[in-house]
Parts: sequence; structure tokens; C-alpha cells
Amino acid sequence: MTDLNLQGNGPASPREGFIVMDEDRPSAPPMPVPQIGPAPPPTMPEPQAEADLAAQLQANKWPVHVKLMHKPIRDTKNNLINEVTFREPSARDVITMGNPVRFDNNGEMIIDEQKMNRIISGLAGLFENDVLNMDPRDWNSCAYRLRPFFLPDPRGWL
Repeated sequence: MTDLNLQGNGPASPREGFIVMDEDRPSAPPMPVPQIGPAPPPTMPEPQAEADLAAQLQANKWPVHVKLMHKPIRDTKNNLINEVTFREPSARDVITMGNPVRFDNNGEMIIDEQKMNRIISGLAGLFENDVLNMDPRDWNSCAYRLRPFFLPDPRGWL
């Protein structure tokens, strides 16, 4: 059996994973330590900005129109649709189709895609399969345009 030479200066090589300490070998220059200043304060979106956006969007007159920018869809009569028109939602829509917007444990707004798909089709008078054929960017444009109408308004909690 061969002897292990841990110094690395003979026929036997050191085992893998061990560091050979050799005073004759020059050491690497120390790495400069970057000077880090105080961390910038985290930027949080202002809650008032979201409320202002919701109020501004709710001030719009119904029906709401969203232009399909990327790909038109076809309805069941094979007509091309380049713009989706939404009627005003009601509590009945939320009860029958579900609320498409919820908050997770971190307070992040989450769009429930299946419920939002039902809301988009219901408010636009389209079949769900027609909505499923939308370009994802157009679908998201519709979803984010409708999102504020399914959020609570804290100003009414006084």
C-alpha cells in the first residue's frame, strides 16, 4: 500500500478535498473588501396610488373596451373580433362566476385565471373557448383592465 504524502512533494498525491499547507508556496493576495454603505430603503408602492388608479378606472363610463393588439379572435359565427367590449359587472357576476382577484398571505394581489376567464367571457358575451383562443398578452390586458373592479374600496370602511 502506498503512503499518502500530504505535503504534495512526492510520488503520492494528497487526497482530494484536503488543502496542502506549504510555507514555500506564495499565498494569494487578499481580496479587497468592497465598501458597502447603508442599504437603500425598500421602495414600496404607495397604497394611495393603487386606490387612485382604481378610482380613475371606475370613473370611466361603461361599457369598457379593450383592443386586441396582438391577434384577433373568432367568435362562434366565425366573425373576427378586434376589440372586446365589457358590460359593467355586478355582484351577481361575482357570486355566479367567482371573484377573480384575491390576496395571498404576503398581501400580493393574485388573479385567479380560471375565474377571470369566466368573468371576461361573461362580461363580454363570449364563449369561454373564444376567450381561451386569445393571445396571452391580450388576455392579460383584459384581465388587468378588469382587475380594479373586483378590489374592495377601503374608503367605504369608515
